Amino acid sequence: MDAKAPNYSPLSWEPYYDKSRDVKVPDSEDVFRVYEGGSGPFCYVLLHGGGHSAMSWAVVASHLRQHAQVFAFDMRGHGFSQVQNESDLSIGTLSDDVVRVVKAFFAETKIPPLVVVGHSMGGAVAVRVASMKKLPVAGLCVVDVVEGTAIPALAHMTNVLRNRPSSFPSVEAAIQWAIKSGTVQSNESARVSIPPQIRKAANGSYVWRTDLMSSEKYWRAWFEGMSKAFTTAPAARLLLLANADRLDTELEIARMQGKFQVSVVMTAGHCVQEDAPEQTAKILHEFAKRNRFGVPLILPKPLGKLDKPIPFNPSAHPGTATAPASRHADGAASSASSSAASLSSISPASSASSASS
Repeated sequence: MDAKAPNYSPLSWEPYYDKSRDVKVPDSEDVFRVYEGGSGPFCYVLLHGGGHSAMSWAVVASHLRQHAQVFAFDMRGHGFSQVQNESDLSIGTLSDDVVRVVKAFFAETKIPPLVVVGHSMGGAVAVRVASMKKLPVAGLCVVDVVEGTAIPALAHMTNVLRNRPSSFPSVEAAIQWAIKSGTVQSNESARVSIPPQIRKAANGSYVWRTDLMSSEKYWRAWFEGMSKAFTTAPAARLLLLANADRLDTELEIARMQGKFQVSVVMTAGHCVQEDAPEQTAKILHEFAKRNRFGVPLILPKPLGKLDKPIPFNPSAHPGTATAPASRHADGAASSASSSAASLSSISPASSASSASS
């Protein structure tokens, strides 16, 4: 019996997010496509990589929205966002966009604590956003991008872009290419993430939505200084990698000093969140639980100073100090037994357990 033929049909965003809407930022004509879902005491801000879209996080978001709010948007020049200057993919502009879009999105409510998560180019943007201190960033997660390995790899990036197909006869063909080339390992992820990466051309073929080659002049600045900025960002930090060997010297030293958490998904490629969405969501959820994002920290009330010593009152403690302790061994044993009985009658010890993360 023949195996079932693989399905390359595109998937809608609707099973993965609760809502989609266009957000116009003040004092401009820029409109960004935003996807949201879930509710909770904090919000994940999910930033995609170069050439991708918010759908790169779709499958992960469907898991995260079960315990928190999720927020993802198409960056300028990507997906369905429409801005006046799509070619400006500088780190400063991209980071400012995140701040502007988040503030516009939460214009009518208080911005909750944010856990900013970024993949590749989005990871560089996430670090910059956390360092700007213009948003209440409580957690920072960078996915599979490290300064020490990203910058040397830029020399090969142009060849990667030139060697991929420039057009496809259909959306299904683009999805098929992504899976068979190993660009995306998960069939489901490819079916939801690839369609927004392409657009229909005048001749009826499908071409890439974002011209990454034209953004080459910005590439180096995305990652320069990223390691130091990450290790000093005023937030809890997580580095999620597909390979532990990608740590550079500065990050390796910082890791040994306990400045951030590292998680490795060995089965994934560069698009970690698409190749292993359930594992990625689990790692982020455990990161959030460990750091108690959005949960108020309740400190014990300080003990006040006593104006004067309080004298011991034997009558308030019946059975204690009512007779001189025996100097004999049997008396000592009796005294110890009475003390143990007295202690056990005060209050039973409560056992506590905590989930290991």
